[in-house]
Amino acid sequence: MRTVTIAVDAPLSRDAYIGTTIANGVRLATAHLGVPLPRGNVGFRVRTYDNAGSASRAVANIRRAISDGAIAVISDGTGVDAAWKLAEKANVPIAIVYDGDEKLVDPDTRPNVFRIAPTNHGIAFRFAEYLVPKKLKIAFLTDDTGYGRAGRASLENAFSENPEAVADRIQIPSSATDLAPQILRARRSGATALMVWGQPSSIAEAVVAARSSGWKVPIYAPPAAEDPLVRQELAGHPEWLDGLTFASSRMTAEQGPGPFAAFQSDYESSFGAQKVGTRGRVLAVEPSSRERANLERNITRNGLGNVTVVPVALGAAGGTAQLRLAQGAHSGHNTLGGFANEGVHAESIEQVQVRTLDDVVAEQKLEKVDVIKVDVEGAEASVIAGGKSTLYTMRPVMLLEISDKALRGQGSDAQRLIATVRDEMEYEIAVFSSQTGGLELLNSNGELSLNVVAMPRERVAQILATVSA
Repeated sequence: MRTVTIAVDAPLSRDAYIGTTIANGVRLATAHLGVPLPRGNVGFRVRTYDNAGSASRAVANIRRAISDGAIAVISDGTGVDAAWKLAEKANVPIAIVYDGDEKLVDPDTRPNVFRIAPTNHGIAFRFAEYLVPKKLKIAFLTDDTGYGRAGRASLENAFSENPEAVADRIQIPSSATDLAPQILRARRSGATALMVWGQPSSIAEAVVAARSSGWKVPIYAPPAAEDPLVRQELAGHPEWLDGLTFASSRMTAEQGPGPFAAFQSDYESSFGAQKVGTRGRVLAVEPSSRERANLERNITRNGLGNVTVVPVALGAAGGTAQLRLAQGAHSGHNTLGGFANEGVHAESIEQVQVRTLDDVVAEQKLEKVDVIKVDVEGAEASVIAGGKSTLYTMRPVMLLEISDKALRGQGSDAQRLIATVRDEMEYEIAVFSSQTGGLELLNSNGELSLNVVAMPRERVAQILATVSA
């Protein structure tokens, strides 16, 4: 099999969340991507380069990536203004997945530059459409980075027809650790809302300055506010996050949000800790030493102090078992049984400890469990068999993969698993619609999706209402 290189140029040391999210997303995508050719399949290798938020370093990285034989560059957007010509001469496309500055992409003058991310222009106009009818007086606080300056320009354009909605325009230094003077100026301007456009640290400092002064003003921000750094900076006062609203986005497809939901589910099986906030807790159960090393490295890079790694496999009873580790491109298919997919082979076999879910919950002294994600390549029925006490008493929502072929490889099947969940555990099964991508309850004649949501029967109406809201 021929292997080609995809380069990721991102601010890994400057902003670990942005950098590792991009790199991990690319790795996840390429792990499931194979291009069949007459002379054999093409596989993909991901190589990362740290631009540290520096344009000059990004240019050097892209030059190096081209020298390393990369066929494409995935970038956060840093340095693209200066590097796109280098890539064009080498016939290498650049795909921007973060920076929304509309000037970065021009199909006429920069035919090799693409973007899969919302533009600042689009985000700013959505904010204007949302905020102007509320009759708020908004103070713009934009930091002095390129991201902040580009956001300021887009905001000015978006609110140009409603100048009365803007109370003040304030530039904030991205290196500042105290924005009390700027927040005081915004308050004195008569602002009834803040729009903070800048790096995550700037957004966090603005929230701290406003809330520590007792000002409970609503605060709006671009996608940078999704960075865990904002929550980490406010870990001592998580209630200060109340009133912070940020813009976000997701990919869509003609058949609805199903493809995005499937990708998100796969991604969050490894990188979903941010969903629980600063006061939640995540247990990551990973028996493979190879995958565990990657997991622990990403936990450290992202500063996730609320994640506990449990180095065991889950099963119907305690003991030991042989875990087959799939070769690199198929590393998500490790299994205690046989491989369900053709072309997947064992790279090695590890002897691993097996514990029950009930044992792990007891050992970790968990008083409640809200959500369980189970994607264990056919061992789902065994995990549920070893977790009946937890399911009966704590009633968590379950995200399950149900592959009949994989289940049969470990002594069960899809119908038996569904019957156990429904009849014995008193859960209802919801599938992802192939038409809309939305959740709908599985009926007797319904089509079973690969991933399903199992909901405690007594909470079905509440959960579906929350999902559809």
